Amino acid sequence: MTVKPQDGAEQKCAIRDISAGGVFFFCDFGIVQDSPIQLVMILPPEITGGKKQWVCCHGRVVRVVEDSADGQRGVAVNVERLAFLPEISL
Repeated sequence: MTVKPQDGAEQKCAIRDISAGGVFFFCDFGIVQDSPIQLVMILPPEITGGKKQWVCCHGRVVRVVEDSADGQRGVAVNVERLAFLPEISL
């Protein structure tokens, strides 16, 4: 998944959980609670009901978990809107 905070550069992050209304992921850069954020990821067939699908989500950071020993932060985002993206063949 790629993450783009409001005032930052796009970064790659690892997703831990996805639900109907939110995403929890790990990152190694600073994110501020209550800030807007953009996420781009592939949703698996189990969520889309068919095939994998690229999506762009806009949401708000609702929680930032303290840094772990390896420098990762856990971030919870409430998804406010979502747009399906076309798949591009390279």
